[in-house]
Amino acid sequence: MSGGSYNYLYCKDPEEIFAKASYLDDMTETLIKLGYLDVARDMTRLSEYIKSAYNRISVLSENLKPIMKAVEYYEDCDYSEENVKAAVERYRNGGA
Repeated sequence: MSGGSYNYLYCKDPEEIFAKASYLDDMTETLIKLGYLDVARDMTRLSEYIKSAYNRISVLSENLKPIMKAVEYYEDCDYSEENVKAAVERYRNGGA
């Protein structure tokens, strides 16, 4: 059977590669087995960049969740602007 063993990763845009990053580690192992160590190193670098970005995004999005909730509830007319202001002030002061 032709193709598909890595879910056609080569066709994916960066967002999709991000979601399928585990395939990069498998590809790296194959490249190492085939002796393409320089390319395997770059594949590892891509995987590490994705993991690092994921960690940073996770932390930042967790910190911003109260702001996102306040803005969403404000837009849905469930919160006043004062609720958004309070959430922003808590965020600015480093607390929840």
